Amino acid sequence: MKKLLSVLGTFAIVTPGISAVASCGISTSTVETLIDGNNKFKIGDDEVGLEKVFGTKSRLAILGYQILDALSFTEDKYQNKETLEKQKAVLGDNGQALSLDNVGKKNKTANIEFNDQTTPENGRFTDSYNSAMDSKFTKMDFQLGVDKKIEKDGIWTANNATVFTADKAKTLEAEIKYDKDGKVSRIEKSNTNSNSNLKGYIDTKWEGNLPQGDYEEYKSEGLYTMDPTKAESLYDKLKADTSDQAKKLVDGLSKEMFKLLHTQLNNAKKSLEHGIVMPGKFDNNFNGSGDISLNDYKEKETAKITENKFFFTKEDKKSLQSQVVGGRDNENRTFVYGESDNDKPLEIEFTFTVPKDKKREIEEKNYKINVSLKNLIVGYQLNGAILEKGKEASDKDKSRTDTAIYWYEPVFYQFTDKEMFRTNSSQKANDGTKDVFDKLSGATIKISNA
Repeated sequence: MKKLLSVLGTFAIVTPGISAVASCGISTSTVETLIDGNNKFKIGDDEVGLEKVFGTKSRLAILGYQILDALSFTEDKYQNKETLEKQKAVLGDNGQALSLDNVGKKNKTANIEFNDQTTPENGRFTDSYNSAMDSKFTKMDFQLGVDKKIEKDGIWTANNATVFTADKAKTLEAEIKYDKDGKVSRIEKSNTNSNSNLKGYIDTKWEGNLPQGDYEEYKSEGLYTMDPTKAESLYDKLKADTSDQAKKLVDGLSKEMFKLLHTQLNNAKKSLEHGIVMPGKFDNNFNGSGDISLNDYKEKETAKITENKFFFTKEDKKSLQSQVVGGRDNENRTFVYGESDNDKPLEIEFTFTVPKDKKREIEEKNYKINVSLKNLIVGYQLNGAILEKGKEASDKDKSRTDTAIYWYEPVFYQFTDKEMFRTNSSQKANDGTKDVFDKLSGATIKISNA
């Protein structure tokens, strides 16, 4: 069994980068990912997969594999001491304490409890786990209480999870200043935020922003979420309109630029139209009402999203930044994160299967391993869009001011608040995140016969 689990042990050590995992570069099909025993959902009459519920198909699998990496840890599955020590450094004390090797042992780590309820009659888990048979983990089932069906224009709901929607994405409106050579000189917080969250910008319509005349068909169009064809036709209509307001709306803009500006938030609208289910309760991340501020970059700084709605410039103060999934330059970026609600641990039920053996006359055995984990960390990633392109001062003076908005979206789940999770690269032997369970504040692992 332990040799077979070595594929999980390599996850945190030798994978070429978490970005490859997130883009399905690494297969997670060995262990089936379920939500409340299910992996099919419905939006209206359309059947959809996990990516329509959680944002990406692999997001939950990656989190599950981090936990499996700890559960399956055992010192004798590594080929040499160097590899073992690297894995110990990755898991840290808390990660090693989650190992199923610790079931039945007296030396327990504080806040991590094992409860083996299996019986000799139905098969002791420790006997199967330590046997030489071809046994393996076959399922990971996240206990989130997600509704399996919503209306065509509905939002996902879940008893044990927060649903991230556009109204939870607090926005910073900023001015990007260009110098006379047309180069960015600095970025500043705008004196006025048109809307406090992304939903406000997505819902803003053309009505009230158009000149007098025959523009009825465009009034209900989103100001930043237009159909591309309608954006082009509106541009042509405005160009033909001689009113001052019409001229102002297209002044200095090509048709392509006009279309780009007024379709900027289509992707955000589409990705968040039904919300994104977060694997756990993070309601506390969105309860703050403090001022949204733009701050200068500080080396190795992290920002807890519940404390302040911080945004951060790069060191040159010409653009904004945050750590990103798989980012090569994350050491020069700010990690923006949130913690799960204190009273709502993440629960996953793993299935461990011992297959049928005809020669030994052994029937298939299944064990349920219910893991409850406290203090899940979510990493947030910066997003942005240019909403207005300023007019250049003259043919010789390229100075102008553009207006942009920025917001954060949840992208990665882990148990450390030091940085966005990094795996060791193929170029360097020891550059990944260490002590990846350092913020785990408690765990209960209950094992039963299926």
